[in-house]
Amino acid sequence: DSGTVALAGGADLLVGALTNDGTGTSPVKLVVVDASSASSIYDASAGADLRVVHASPDVGPVDVLLNDELTGITNFAFGEIAISATEYVTSLPAGAYNVKVNVTGTDVSGIDTDVSFGNGLSYTTIAVGKLNGGVGSTLELLALADQRREIATQASVRLVHAATL
Repeated sequence: DSGTVALAGGADLLVGALTNDGTGTSPVKLVVVDASSASSIYDASAGADLRVVHASPDVGPVDVLLNDELTGITNFAFGEIAISATEYVTSLPAGAYNVKVNVTGTDVSGIDTDVSFGNGLSYTTIAVGKLNGGVGSTLELLALADQRREIATQASVRLVHAATL
C-alpha cells in the first residue's frame, strides 16, 4: 500500500513493480519512469532502517535517543557498530527526528541534531569528532543513505574515513 501518490497530469509515465530493494516486508516496490527520471515508491509503512557507529575516540559509552526517547542503544562504546556491519539496528517510521547522543546514564548531549529519514531507505549514522572536554568540540553526526540494491555483476563498497585527529 503506497498510500496516495501525486502523479503529474498529462505526463507519459511507465509504472512497474520490481523486487523491493528497500526496507519493510513488501516483496515489491513500484518504479515510476518518465522521459527524464525514475523514482521508487515503497509501501507507506516500510519505514527507515538505521545502523549506528560510535567513532568518537574521546567519548566514553553513550546512549542514543530519538525525540528524547531511548532507542535501546545504550552503554554503546567507541568502535562499536550496532548490530553489525551488515545488519540494521532498528526500523522506524520515516520522518524527521531529533537525534541525541548522550553520555551513558546522563542528559549530557555530545550530539543534538535534527535528521530526516526517508521511507524505504536505509542509513548508516556515525558519531564522529572529539568532545575535547567540551572545549572546541567537533562532535557531529554523519547520516549516510545506504545503497542496498544488489548488483549481480559487481561488489559495492563504501569507505568512510571517520578518524579524528
